[in-house]
Amino acid sequence: MKVSARDRGTGKEQSITVSGSSNLNKDEVDRMTREAAANAEADRKAKEQAEVRNRADAAIYQTERTLKDLGDKVSAAEKSEIEGKIKDLRSVLESGETDRIESALTALQEASYKLSSRLYEQTSGDGAQPGANGHQAGAETPKNDDVIDADFKAEA
Repeated sequence: MKVSARDRGTGKEQSITVSGSSNLNKDEVDRMTREAAANAEADRKAKEQAEVRNRADAAIYQTERTLKDLGDKVSAAEKSEIEGKIKDLRSVLESGETDRIESALTALQEASYKLSSRLYEQTSGDGAQPGANGHQAGAETPKNDDVIDADFKAEA
């Protein structure tokens, strides 16, 4: 099969030829297809386990970073609880059991969400927070009095 493309701006043309170079006969292809079908379930489980492990690693990293960033804003009891859940998740990760990793991950996420929501409640109770544009929430934005509203007609 030959594929080509021409740049309309410069007029340059490039092409490539793709040809089959398989030295496998039909029996070998059929055998490989059967093997792939037979291993599909194992491949799905391996993929699922890798995804769960990645999510767990990301949650550990994010939670540790959050604890570090918050510093003294977190009580010692809360910090100890979350660090315990991180330690539990790390030990379960070594076992490789997907179900146990999922439950430990859920426990860590719930503790982290609880901490985050409590901190946001505290900050919202401290007074009005600036809005997205840097002005106080609910305050009017300053108006530009130099604006002139006019109609115009375009002549051809």
